[in-house]
Order: sequence, then C-alpha cells, then structure tokens
Amino acid sequence: MKYNYLLAYCLLTVSLTASAQLSVTSDKESFSFLNQQQLQGQTHAETKQTQSQITNSLKQQYAEQAAQWSLTEQEWEKFEAIKKGPRGYWSPNLDPLTALGMEAETDEERQRYAETQVKMEVARVERELAYQRAYNAAFKRLYPNMLPVQGMGTTKPLMSTSTATSNRLTVFVKQDCKPCEAKVKTLQKAGTGFDIYMVDSNNKDDVIRKWANKVGIQPQLVHRKQITLNHGEKLWKQVGRETDKLPITYLQANGQLVRQN
Repeated sequence: MKYNYLLAYCLLTVSLTASAQLSVTSDKESFSFLNQQQLQGQTHAETKQTQSQITNSLKQQYAEQAAQWSLTEQEWEKFEAIKKGPRGYWSPNLDPLTALGMEAETDEERQRYAETQVKMEVARVERELAYQRAYNAAFKRLYPNMLPVQGMGTTKPLMSTSTATSNRLTVFVKQDCKPCEAKVKTLQKAGTGFDIYMVDSNNKDDVIRKWANKVGIQPQLVHRKQITLNHGEKLWKQVGRETDKLPITYLQANGQLVRQN
C-alpha cells in the first residue's frame, strides 16, 4: 500500500514538472514570436522613414537647383529625365535651359526657355567683363611696368579680344624667329591694333613677356589693349598647319579668322 502511494506521488511530480516546462517553453516561443514581429515592424517603419528623408532631401535639392535656373521643380525633374533619355546620349553635358528648349513641346515653351537663357547669358558676360576690368585695373596699379598677358591669373582667358573685336590682326609667332620679330615691329610702328599669339610659350607668361620686351613692345599699348599678348598653342592647332612658316597673320572679321599670308 505504501509503495502505491509513493508511486502515485512520483508520477504526479513528474507530470507537474513536465507541465511547467511545457508552459515555460510555450511562453518563450510566444515571447520570441512577439519580439520578431516588433523588430519587423520597427525595421519597416525605419525603412519608410529613411525613404521619406531621401525623397524630401531630393525634392529640396531639385527646388534649389531649379531656382538657380529660373525653373520650377517639375521642369527640373523633366530635365533630369531628359538627361537619361536619347537627348542625354546625343548631347551630353547640356545646361538645363538648352536641354529643355530642345525638347520643348510647344513654341511658347521653346521661346520662354530661349529668353531665359539669353537673360542669364547677358548677366553672366556682364559680371565676367566687370571682373576683367577690375583685374586689369589692379594689374596696372600693382605692376605698372610689367606687360600683362591675356588670361593671367586664371586657368583660361575670361574674354578673348580676338573673338570680341572685329577688323584686328591676329599674328602667330614663336621664339627665336627673326621674321616674327620684324613683323611685330612693323605692325607696332604702323599703329595697327593686333593680337600676338605665341605658339611655343607652353602657357608660361614669363616666356611671352620676355619675348615682348626683347622685340620692343610698348607697355602702354599693351595696357590699352591696342596690342595683346596671348598663349597660342590651342588656337594654332585649330587654324595652323605643320608646313606653315611663322609668322602667319589673320584678319579678324565678323568673328572669323581670314588668312592674310
């Protein structure tokens, strides 16, 4: 009898222990499932928030860029789409106004983009010319006895006299060239306005300046831009030939260079 009671007690204990373990396991699984759901919800919310931040940042960027070109956000989005299409392949690196003007759907749109671009170009040129005048005045004040070379202090000339002025002469010269020196002296003596382009200066201002002093170019004529000194390698590659013997003279007429000899 005593044995039966003991056996029943043991079975009851085992049953209660197993039930408790099952309950703990079930609670853990439920807690783990809830945690996974919460984490997934947080991740989804964070992703949506990040996407929203990126979208807002892109819209703000578009708005700022559009305003710089007097365009709306919608027009800027259209410009971005144009860059990804055939026009972007045919004509890469187009400015927004030109791209939109080329792809305009109506004459009214095309005209508006053209007028906006003209206004911006005029304003840009006026600012560049104003700075060029300030630069020239500062150079003359700080270095009155030094011959200025066109485009000094910049990576490229802000405004080329040879393209802005008509009926002037462009003379291509090089170092150690007696005929070049004689040609320049003759033109200076005649009071002719002309632009000197040295084809072997290697973009070194001192090389042109030293040559001009050697030839006897009058500083006051250079300061008045009756005579200008220019690096000529790039332009010479466009208009010259390997067989040409310097000096070569061109007449600037209506934006074109007409060879004189």
